Amino acid sequence: MKPSFIKTPIGNFLAHFKDRSLIKLELVNSDKKLFLDQNLQDTINQLIKGKISVNELPLNINKLEGTEFQKKVWKSLTKIKYGGTSSYKEIAVSINNPSAVRAVGSACRLNPIPLIIPCHRVLRTDGSIGKYVFGKKNKHKLLKLESYESRNRNKK
Repeated sequence: MKPSFIKTPIGNFLAHFKDRSLIKLELVNSDKKLFLDQNLQDTINQLIKGKISVNELPLNINKLEGTEFQKKVWKSLTKIKYGGTSSYKEIAVSINNPSAVRAVGSACRLNPIPLIIPCHRVLRTDGSIGKYVFGKKNKHKLLKLESYESRNRNKK
């Protein structure tokens, strides 16, 4: 499959595939017309609004490029519920490696498909925001969006 262009609240991305599996999301600064995969765009929109969870997607973490440790972290991140958060320490404990807090942070930074594997939901143990591959401003934006959406999902 050729790369697909998608739009998100934090910018435009190119979605890269290998053997029909999504393997990377790349933030792009281009407004030029690229191939827009409407099915993928609809899925991303539903995911960002909390209408579906990452666990409902045909996601194969083993196809992603990364170490076994990183894949364990990424799999653990998929368990953080929409509108919720976890800490780097909690993730380290969840993968039975409580002393690997900094390594968990590195795995989040190297996450090839952020937004889908929600590393933006991971905070420091003291509750502060921590870093994000696309910047703290975008991490705040996603957390605020999810918090708003999860509070208002059933109000219509």
